[in-house]
Amino acid sequence: MFNRHFCSIFNRQYLPTPPSLIILFRKYLFIFLIFVSAKTICAQINTDSLNEELQKMPSDTITLNKIISLYNNFSKTNSNNALICAKTLRQKALEVKNKLYIAQANLTLGKAYNNISDFANASFFLGEAKKIAEELKNKKLLFLIYNTIGTMYGYTDLHDKALENFNKAYDLGKELNIGPQMANVLNNIGSVTYQTSKLDPIKIKKAKGYILNAIDILKNNNKDDELASKYNNVATMYCDIQNYDSVLFYLNEAKKIIDKKKLPDDLIVYFSVYGRYYTDIKKTDSAVKYYNLSLLEAKKLDNIEWQFENYLSLADVYEAKGDYKKAYEFFGKFYYLKDSVISKENVALAADFQNKLEREKKEILIEKLKASETRSKAINYTLIFGSVLILLLCIMIFSRYRIKKKSEILLQRQNILISQKNKDVSDSIHYAKKIQDAILPGEDYSKKIFPESFIYYQPKDIVSGDFYWCGEKNNLKFIAVADCTGHGVPGALMSMLGGTFLNEIIINREIKEPNLILDELKKSIVTSLNKNSDMSQTDGMDISLIVVDSTKNEINYAGANNSIYIIRNNELMELKPNKQPIGIYYKNLMPFTSQHYLFEPNDTVYLFTDGFADQFGGPKGKKYKYSTFKALLLEINPLNMSEQKNKIHEAYLSWKGKVEQTDDVLIVGIKF
Repeated sequence: MFNRHFCSIFNRQYLPTPPSLIILFRKYLFIFLIFVSAKTICAQINTDSLNEELQKMPSDTITLNKIISLYNNFSKTNSNNALICAKTLRQKALEVKNKLYIAQANLTLGKAYNNISDFANASFFLGEAKKIAEELKNKKLLFLIYNTIGTMYGYTDLHDKALENFNKAYDLGKELNIGPQMANVLNNIGSVTYQTSKLDPIKIKKAKGYILNAIDILKNNNKDDELASKYNNVATMYCDIQNYDSVLFYLNEAKKIIDKKKLPDDLIVYFSVYGRYYTDIKKTDSAVKYYNLSLLEAKKLDNIEWQFENYLSLADVYEAKGDYKKAYEFFGKFYYLKDSVISKENVALAADFQNKLEREKKEILIEKLKASETRSKAINYTLIFGSVLILLLCIMIFSRYRIKKKSEILLQRQNILISQKNKDVSDSIHYAKKIQDAILPGEDYSKKIFPESFIYYQPKDIVSGDFYWCGEKNNLKFIAVADCTGHGVPGALMSMLGGTFLNEIIINREIKEPNLILDELKKSIVTSLNKNSDMSQTDGMDISLIVVDSTKNEINYAGANNSIYIIRNNELMELKPNKQPIGIYYKNLMPFTSQHYLFEPNDTVYLFTDGFADQFGGPKGKKYKYSTFKALLLEINPLNMSEQKNKIHEAYLSWKGKVEQTDDVLIVGIKF
């Protein structure tokens, strides 16, 4: 798909009127009557009854022209009704058995499917239209077909193919002196040039020239209703090169036309570009306002693609505002809708449709050769036998060639699909990491609470199931280290639940005893997980939590399957946890207990998950084990906290070597 601020660049073209219909209209002056009747039907027929009303109309050229007028109206306001009109147009054109109308109907149906991103059907019907137009040698119809095919390739980011077809349309338009419709082609060429410019000033200037030329053509031909989209496009270009005075000028010009002509689809783009403008100049509240206005208009028209674009824009703005909760909410809506916008399988089919047409031409040619062979009576039996053998050999070779080409196309299509899916998943996970990093307290914040401390954090995947949480309330300092079920995305989602609930329990509800905090955390997790009957009893987290009272030199500790180590005078002591997790766990369910410990200067406490001790490596590929981990902590304990963190990292890399990381790793050290 094109850059989301250029989704409206490719504009609809209107169908040419067939010569026979011009004669009929000149004779009976039906142009005015058809226009009026089309507007009347468009106003009176709702979506549910539209198909029924169209089917009642007779199958003749007058009806076909009425349906074309209806399609042109609905294509700007209601894509579902436009598709119904296009399907009925093709049905009745086939009944009339007029090749020109059949070609026009195929083009219309291809455009209708293109507008709803169904590129498989769009490619098929555009191919059918192109075959008939080439047979009829109708250059005006070919002009429209090439422009629409270019639009389809543009929506699927196949810029070279899009530009190839737009240039064919441009050459035909110049030859035919086609007038205002050349504005659409110039606009489309400018759009592709801009999309591939990579913000190169020379290419941007060239792209802008094409679109401004299109604007001049539309002005000279009084096509005001098509100008709004071009002004929106130029405004977007000026956003990218940060010429904001020009942005406001072209947006103002667009709004005048939108208000005057009542253009709801252009209004969606206008609000979105304004949102982009306010995003760029750091006025995020105004950006949110305009993206919401664009979203509202998109919902009115049931425009899924622009709903999708505005959700992503709102996620970006809320991220810039630092409101990660809202950013996550809108990113979720964006992710839910995105797969419905463009089917990647359809994209691949659309990219191959011209190859399919060429293969069909070759098959027709072979059939003609075979027919010619059977009609030849002058060839003797020997030559006939030899010709049959050659023909069979050709068929075998051609059949093998087709099988090979089909296999290559299928493989290419699968590779494109897999590559895109992998990119989508990777992009989503990286975005989730940004949100997780924003929610986790940074090391700078933890050092404000515990000045002599370090945090060693090594996720196995992009996002982590291990997390730490720290805070300060009523002269008490809190720090927790937790290991959620699994790692990667499932573990990260559980970690976000844990961090959110700890904030609520400690900061908002002011519960200060560690055993009570873990009891409340367990209740919250169980309540959340029990909403899904498919959750396992093992789903949840292991956690160690300490509460430090500096006025009493006291540590209060509670743990769920996670111990802590305290080192004093080169001796290590372990405070052991309750042997039960935080989660859906029914065996021996007991309240958590606390342990109290009076610390002295230079005492060091270590909180950790099992990732370090469970890592496979070393010369024999075995686990590191807790005994080795304790020895490492005793060895590095005399060093300052920054040096301890470096030594832990060196030991971990040395042990792991080239072995894959087993689990998320998290170690927190605090010296009093």
